[in-house]
Amino acid sequence: MRSLLLGVAVLVGQLFGTDGVLTADDIVLSCTPLAKTPVTLPSVGYCGIDMLLGMEIKVALDITSIDNVDTKCTLNNIPLTNVSLVQKDSKWKVRLGYTIQLSDPDSDAGVTEVKCTVARTNETLTSLVETLPITIYAYLPEIDSFEIVPPVSNPALSTRSPSKNKTNLNPSIVALGIGTTVDFTVSVKSKHDVSGSCLLQPQNQVVSIASSRGQYVVRAGDPYIGVDSMTYSCNLTDVAGNAAHSEGKVMSRSVVLDGTLPVLDSVFMVFSSETPAKIGSMVTLTLKAQNATSGYTGNCSVNGVGPLELVEQADDKKGLYLVQYHVGSGDHDVGVNQTLPVECKLANVAKNSYYYTTALSLNFAIDANRPQIVSTKLLFSSDDPAQEESVIEIQIVSSHEPKPLVVHKESCSINNVSVARSFTRSSADTYLLTYVVGKGQAMWKPGKLPIYCVLQDQGGNTVVVNQFTDDNTLFAREMKPHEFDPTKDFGAYLPDKMVLLSFLIVAVASHTISNFCPFVGLPRITGYLATGIIAGPFVLKLITTDEIGQMRFVDELALAYIGLAAGAKLHWVEMRRKIKSILSVTLWLTLFEYVIGTLTIIVLANYLVFLQATTTMECYAIAMLAGCMMIARSPSSALAVIEETGSQGHFTTFIFSVTVLCDIVVIVLFNINSMITEAFLSDKSISFQSVMELVAQMVISVAVGILSGKFMSYVILWRTPRISRRSRMHKLLQFSKQLVILMFGFSLFVLGHLCHPWLESLMCCMVAGATLYNWNHGSNREELNLLLKSMADFVYVGFFTLTGASLELDILLKAMAVSVLLCLTRVFAIFLGSYIGGALAHENSMHNRVSWMAYITQAGVTLGLAKKIQLLYPGWGSYLATMIVSVVICNQLIGPPLLRMVLRYVGDCREKENGKVDGLRALILGDDERLVVVNSAKRRMKNCGWEPFSFCMNMKDVQDPIEMNVQIREAMKEHEPLDVVVVMMSSDVFNYRVIRNVAQICTKLKRVKILRIVVNVVGDAASSEDEDWASRFANMPFNEENGDAIDVVVVDRNEATDMLIELAACGKLINQKEVLSPRADDTDMTEETSVIKVSLSSKMRQMLWV
Repeated sequence: MRSLLLGVAVLVGQLFGTDGVLTADDIVLSCTPLAKTPVTLPSVGYCGIDMLLGMEIKVALDITSIDNVDTKCTLNNIPLTNVSLVQKDSKWKVRLGYTIQLSDPDSDAGVTEVKCTVARTNETLTSLVETLPITIYAYLPEIDSFEIVPPVSNPALSTRSPSKNKTNLNPSIVALGIGTTVDFTVSVKSKHDVSGSCLLQPQNQVVSIASSRGQYVVRAGDPYIGVDSMTYSCNLTDVAGNAAHSEGKVMSRSVVLDGTLPVLDSVFMVFSSETPAKIGSMVTLTLKAQNATSGYTGNCSVNGVGPLELVEQADDKKGLYLVQYHVGSGDHDVGVNQTLPVECKLANVAKNSYYYTTALSLNFAIDANRPQIVSTKLLFSSDDPAQEESVIEIQIVSSHEPKPLVVHKESCSINNVSVARSFTRSSADTYLLTYVVGKGQAMWKPGKLPIYCVLQDQGGNTVVVNQFTDDNTLFAREMKPHEFDPTKDFGAYLPDKMVLLSFLIVAVASHTISNFCPFVGLPRITGYLATGIIAGPFVLKLITTDEIGQMRFVDELALAYIGLAAGAKLHWVEMRRKIKSILSVTLWLTLFEYVIGTLTIIVLANYLVFLQATTTMECYAIAMLAGCMMIARSPSSALAVIEETGSQGHFTTFIFSVTVLCDIVVIVLFNINSMITEAFLSDKSISFQSVMELVAQMVISVAVGILSGKFMSYVILWRTPRISRRSRMHKLLQFSKQLVILMFGFSLFVLGHLCHPWLESLMCCMVAGATLYNWNHGSNREELNLLLKSMADFVYVGFFTLTGASLELDILLKAMAVSVLLCLTRVFAIFLGSYIGGALAHENSMHNRVSWMAYITQAGVTLGLAKKIQLLYPGWGSYLATMIVSVVICNQLIGPPLLRMVLRYVGDCREKENGKVDGLRALILGDDERLVVVNSAKRRMKNCGWEPFSFCMNMKDVQDPIEMNVQIREAMKEHEPLDVVVVMMSSDVFNYRVIRNVAQICTKLKRVKILRIVVNVVGDAASSEDEDWASRFANMPFNEENGDAIDVVVVDRNEATDMLIELAACGKLINQKEVLSPRADDTDMTEETSVIKVSLSSKMRQMLWV
């Protein structure tokens, strides 16, 4: 026997037979390959195709010979032919042999089954069924699938494959690059583990396979292998020694392999947007990839600047990549035929990287350094300060340049005037500019001559000259006025949206900050000005100088309001009683303030920047205009102090009338001085014609103001009784009227610009305001003042914030010293004018000595006129306006305290006693039977600071409703304006009729304020009707037809003291509201009922709390 016995498997366990139990020595197995040159021997316990499986199995037989004995066996139900029964060592054994055939059934150890039967003739001697500890593989290990195991998700892996045909692959595709380990799995048809080797193509790599798995590391130089583009050729063997050769395609499962490097061959082309290249130029490099491969990414460094992105060109230019280099200031200069260093780091989709470096020879130059400006100086000025037709030369010195600098695209201007053609080279690196001041151009601050010049070197690099490096103080002023033309400069009325939004934010902040000023004793205007200064161009720069110029509509709206408010304060009815004295004091105040103010400005001319180097006539003209500003007062500040101190009397009325009249005079005088100033500054002569033009201007302005004011009275003072004062519609109506007032005033300013010089807008507004108050179609004069007062904050916050922002802060501190001196001379002039005027008017001598303290306050009109000067004379007006604002600040600091002091000194401001309450004007209505009670209440209210009037009707007139209405109407008209009406009739029925008549009369008189009515319930002490009458009176404002015009406060007759009546009149005592709970048996008692407090102790506690 030529075969080699490969192994014997001995059973360790129990083998069961028919006659007993087989031991370990009862069975012998062997598997012998039949091939002469076997490739692989089977493992122990395995047997494969074309291998002889031999075995000996002990059987229990009690025979002595094998004559006529037949032995038959099967292996896994396959009949065996090579079967024999032998006796060995006195033991009978069945000897079997079987060659495993291809496609026999596979069986595992413990499953391989053998069955044998030993028989003689027809008698079965024994049989056995045993399982063998051997595995049979009867199938070749042919490959069913050869797959790449996808790696675990890695964000660093690219999802795009470089290929000669640029494609956008599925995002699920993963590319594995150089050094990456690729895992394979092999699946064979026999479903058994295999081992062996495989040749992979196209990379020609042999891979070892063990336990059906293999690994391959991508090497540099391996080709790019796309999806399912790799093949295998494998020789594999399973553990049973079966061998097979297989070839096929590797399933990549969306994995591509790339061992190539992203190599660049060369720089294909270089292009520059400008030749030579300069700062800002774009140099484009086109790089060519090896084999025109696309899909590379990376960045480059050009001329030491990077990283610059590497961008692949379009699909029709495969394998070409662009790098764009923007020449920056300070980069290295590269001359013609010199080398440009280029370094690139590239990566393909598999993250294989490659470094490419080259030194590129250029056929053009790169100039990456700007020329440096060493100095910019004012070399010469024919006049100081500069004026129209002055010649100014400016010297510019630059760093050394091989060739002279030139002006870039004619972009060179001084004071916004092009001077590019005057640019000349005086010496190496030194250049000159010549500027001749033109008409309307002489307007700049010391050392602030605007210059903007763009210079260019040989390479095309530019440098901007926009400021002087020396400390020159040359300034210029345009003395002539600038008349605004809305048809040409309408853009000043339409600010940019962002500018308007910024200003609104600053205005809101200004309003918030101003609320804290009264707590430190300062007017709110101070807060507006301070916020404007902080937000202006000198501090936070939230509002720039150009943006201030765009807010002209705010200035003119505010000036219109100031004019209307000043005219509305001219109360002719109150002033005409003392008109001679008022005119006398006003005249002398105007004379002394105007003359002394003008002389002060003339004396200080050498210390004021805007008056330096002016002609005598120019100086006089500006000084007269500034002296005129000294006359203005502040009625609003004076009124605030008067209301605060509760001052009343002849002196208080007199000084307030003079204050108001001075504001009227200053507006008229300002227009006269404006004409004189314009004539002097415009080289015009004051002729008879110019005087007549001024007279015509005044007449036309007054006429337009009267007519427009009369017309507007029908619109502004209109009110229908159908709209309740307590309704939202009434508030909407008031808001609409305020809007109409602003638009009306603004339209007068626009009309004044269009009709210049025949119409003076501020004069029109002032006359219109006086007309609205003193000459309107109704008898009510309160509505205009209430409308103006309620919109004051809205107007002032914008106007004075903008005024603060427009102040020349750089000269404000310098002007403070001059402003203090002006303030002192103004106080002296006020003293002389008030004393002499009062003495000539035969006023109280003690009043004449101290009345100067009441005329110092300045605010609204003064600032408004200062703003008007700034708008009319932009060359020097801002300087004068800044100085005037400084004077106003000084006067506003000392004016209100001095006014408060003088009011207390003359006795108009009486100190309160405990329990006394200041009030205003009250009318007490009664009848003959209540005369004593009425007089008692009148005395009490007079002692408490009221101005009470009493009117008692006789009983006959009281009985007649028509006569009662007539008499009450006459009494109310005579004593207007009234704040309170006290009704003290002898009967509650009469009280009810009187209150109803008062409500009707208030509606017919078109009173704006709701009139408070205090009624004393009469009733009978034993009657239960007291509480009914009290409730009825208290509900009249809600139940009566004209009830929205009144507010009723009820005083119980049981507690009707003069003190309670006075407290109720001034609003310190009100009705108490109670809601009665509904009873179970009466569901109608659910309405709110007004009742009166019935406890005197509760009233006293309330008074003490007040």
